[in-house]
Amino acid sequence: MRRPFHFSAETRDWALSGMVLALLVVHFVLGPISDLGLLNRPVIGTLATLLVLTGLIATYSGTAIGYATLAGGGLVCALQLLHLLHPEPITTTALLLSGAGFLLLISAAILMDVFSRRRVNLHCIMGAVAVYLLLGLIWGLLYVTLELLSPGAFVYPSDAERGHRTFSNLLYFSFVTLTTVGYGDFLPLHPVARSLATAEALVGQLFPAVLLARLVSMEVAAASEKS
Repeated sequence: MRRPFHFSAETRDWALSGMVLALLVVHFVLGPISDLGLLNRPVIGTLATLLVLTGLIATYSGTAIGYATLAGGGLVCALQLLHLLHPEPITTTALLLSGAGFLLLISAAILMDVFSRRRVNLHCIMGAVAVYLLLGLIWGLLYVTLELLSPGAFVYPSDAERGHRTFSNLLYFSFVTLTTVGYGDFLPLHPVARSLATAEALVGQLFPAVLLARLVSMEVAAASEKS
């Protein structure tokens, strides 16, 4: 019986590194540049598509979750194109929610791959970094969706900030919450926003501890087998 197509481990490792780079660009470069008005919509769409493609290559392995990730990536690309042609609230909401779901699938696929390995290597480390960044981006997309559906869900530093730079502001709030820094310049006001922020803070505390414990146990088990 013919085996389903899947990318080689080396290709997936390189794609994972590319996805981590794309996530860093989205957070630390894309946001500030878009705030300055130096980035137009087609460029943002291209970078989003790049993130989708690298995510697909990094996680596709011919398994059930691989097929689900492939379908999710196709949906995101289609909605991205629709949003470029018809930038309306309904297409924006659909794109944000589908993007969050797609990134969640990628995170699950990466974690499954990391935990299935017998010992820690560069791919495991890159996978852990990618998932942590993806978690911040997922919650950021949910915050933007909530603000779009319910304006005033968050308290901004000033009224002049509201309605401007929504994506970068709430992405900043997401990572501040994930790392439990909590500067206090943005505050969740809506009950759903508070629930999301609480959940993200808990995940931000538990994820590194659980992941580190798992990686250490993997390395100890591998060392014991060698000896």
